Amino acid sequence: MLKKTVKNAVIGFLIGMVTGNVIAILTGTSDTGGVTFASQNLLDISGGNGVVAMLLQTLFSGLYGAVCFAGMSLYEAERLSLAAATALHCALIVLL
Repeated sequence: MLKKTVKNAVIGFLIGMVTGNVIAILTGTSDTGGVTFASQNLLDISGGNGVVAMLLQTLFSGLYGAVCFAGMSLYEAERLSLAAATALHCALIVLL
């Protein structure tokens, strides 16, 4: 089960990175009318450095995808009911 959870987390990390960056590209306009591919909050945190902001955004998107996909393993645990697995999976995502 641990092997499958890690495999799901790796796949989720990759899918999260791609999805997060596609969303950033599709919605990437800044207040000044220019195009930016990173969140304005991350740009502020990184001191305006677009490369650092994009790397942070990619890392956070991948982390979110990894937790979401790894949490799917809760549904395969035989000692958890469907309601408990759903509640735990939801709590993981909300806490992240």
